Amino acid sequence: NNTRFTFQTNADGADVTIKIYTVTGRIIQELHGVSKVGYNDEIVWDGTDRDGDPVANGIYLYKIILREGKDKKEKIEKLVITR
Repeated sequence: NNTRFTFQTNADGADVTIKIYTVTGRIIQELHGVSKVGYNDEIVWDGTDRDGDPVANGIYLYKIILREGKDKKEKIEKLVITR
């Protein structure tokens, strides 16, 4: 029913944003958190879009953005929803 985004960083207290997109580039959800040094697994997504509706099975893209002061790091990956 949900998924947990995990990542590692050496930035403590950085603002974390995870944007989830369809493969056509439409943003369907945005999640926020704060990083800690090392392994992070605290950002959970319930599999719904911005309207609270469950997303369809399929492939989605997500972008993790870490902002610490003027520094910004981004990473884009794929995820698959199957129910």
